[in-house]
Amino acid sequence: MFEAGENLLKPVLLICILPARIFYNKTEEHKLKLKALVILLVIVISLIPVYSLYKYLQKIIRPKESFGRLFLYLFAGSLLVFVYTFLIVFVIKKLFPGA
Repeated sequence: MFEAGENLLKPVLLICILPARIFYNKTEEHKLKLKALVILLVIVISLIPVYSLYKYLQKIIRPKESFGRLFLYLFAGSLLVFVYTFLIVFVIKKLFPGA
């Protein structure tokens, strides 16, 4: 009778132990892949508001109307790219201080 209970316990232990090994026993290679995935995810998600701000600037400045507006639009776009790059690097350095 004790042996039958022992046989039933083995699959339960395997079900409980395997997820712990998968999630908590990460090798260094898995950690690096996860870090790269998180960085890529941060960049892609942050592009959504930047793109909408870029389109909003295009609608407000209307660069096709005059030469001065075109230069203002180019300056604003360059400033937006600079600020976006600075913020992305800042966020990634805060998320991963050792990187």
